[in-house]
Amino acid sequence: MSTERYPRKVVIATPEGLTPKLKTKSRARRERQRALAEIAEHTSKRRNDLLPKLAVSYVPIDEPRQAPRRVRRAHAEQVARIRASIEKFGVCQPVLISKDRTIVHGHGVVEAARATGLTEIPVIFVEHLSPTEQRLLSITLNRLGETGRWDEEALRIEFAELIDLGEDVVASGFETAEIDFLLLDDESDDGVGELDPALVAAGRAISRPGDL
Repeated sequence: MSTERYPRKVVIATPEGLTPKLKTKSRARRERQRALAEIAEHTSKRRNDLLPKLAVSYVPIDEPRQAPRRVRRAHAEQVARIRASIEKFGVCQPVLISKDRTIVHGHGVVEAARATGLTEIPVIFVEHLSPTEQRLLSITLNRLGETGRWDEEALRIEFAELIDLGEDVVASGFETAEIDFLLLDDESDDGVGELDPALVAAGRAISRPGDL
């Protein structure tokens, strides 16, 4: 029997248009609202001392003691970056310590400062917090540093201007390959001078035709 009397139904795909983008934005908005609701739910009663009297003191470099349990380790590369920052800017971030000199936040700073040959370190005693609050603060400060997002366009402009002013932006803690990728990412898409993924992975400085 001929199948012409029963033609196969053809489904015409409609163009997606803005639908995927709208779905993505909607999903991101729901995730944001969920996160805000969760934060509000777990926010404890406000403290009465939101502005505790904090003072910077200077103690011998060997006086601050490591916490019994470090939840986040500073590997050799990280300590080297902190050391480079100290040699560029000085110690601009005091170490938080308890009354008994246990480090609450800033183990990497102490290690890097010791490596530079410093004999003293600036500290802030967080004595307004209980021992359990100090332990939670240590986790909190480490985690909050991870949760922000970079504005890549603003960062690209900032790096470009600082380089023009003669600054060595590697002191920022970013790797050379990361900076190269960020600065060159806005170049033309004609394939000329595109970044070699192997070089980016190797962490080598990269230049392209026209950079010199």
